[in-house]
Amino acid sequence: MERFKRMAPPSFKGESQPLLAESWMREIEKIFRAIRCAEEDKVSLATYMLQIGAYRWFAAGES
Repeated sequence: MERFKRMAPPSFKGESQPLLAESWMREIEKIFRAIRCAEEDKVSLATYMLQIGAYRWFAAGES
């Protein structure tokens, strides 16, 4: 988590524009490659950066 946070990952609020979502995903994936993130850690790290509507959407899918 510390290595991930040091890379200043962008947050994602659930913008409805597909290009913004794709841009966020590309940036997060770039950070994962840079820190050599293990596959099993990627979901928890990415969801840490979800805010507002995006987090509510994700949390609703977990139940």
